[in-house]
Amino acid sequence: TSLFAIASNSCFIMVFYLPFVVYGYILIANGHFVNTFLLPLVTFLLIFVFCRGMLENTREVICLTQGERIKEIRKSLNLTLEKFGEKIGVTKTAISRIEKGERGCTEQMTKAICREFGVDYIFLTTGEGEMFVDSDDDFIEKIDRIMAGEDDARKNIFKFMLSLNDDDIAALGRILDQMIEFFNEKD
Repeated sequence: TSLFAIASNSCFIMVFYLPFVVYGYILIANGHFVNTFLLPLVTFLLIFVFCRGMLENTREVICLTQGERIKEIRKSLNLTLEKFGEKIGVTKTAISRIEKGERGCTEQMTKAICREFGVDYIFLTTGEGEMFVDSDDDFIEKIDRIMAGEDDARKNIFKFMLSLNDDDIAALGRILDQMIEFFNEKD
């Protein structure tokens, strides 16, 4: 994805969705329902759409070989071949050969990389998903920061999600799936 494509996609999103956000904020003064239900829902959907743009950048990584993914992981951690290898008990030559595709990565080494560096196993083996695993503690800490903050819209999104029953969650999931499908068809 080129920088121009991302910028033009972001511009489209801003031009198309910004009026809805502005309209939602105008309606806040007209009723409690909008402030506690509609605005958080619209905000949540907008966040989802903006995050979709970030996911576009991961498409390049998905096409990489396992060795190339290991190199991406090592580079993102700012580790040398030697330091990376030390953590998992192999030499820098072994890591170099894996990164170049001259040698395969054993299952034991794959698990060691995931364990030592917090890498997602599915990402490392298939290229799908996120590179690193967020621990539950990290996720809970982020939610705590939001709930302790002053941004009522963010707080209301979580309160709204907690108030949904299983059928509501399933319906929201279908809506999000349709949004993803819609945007993928446009690409």
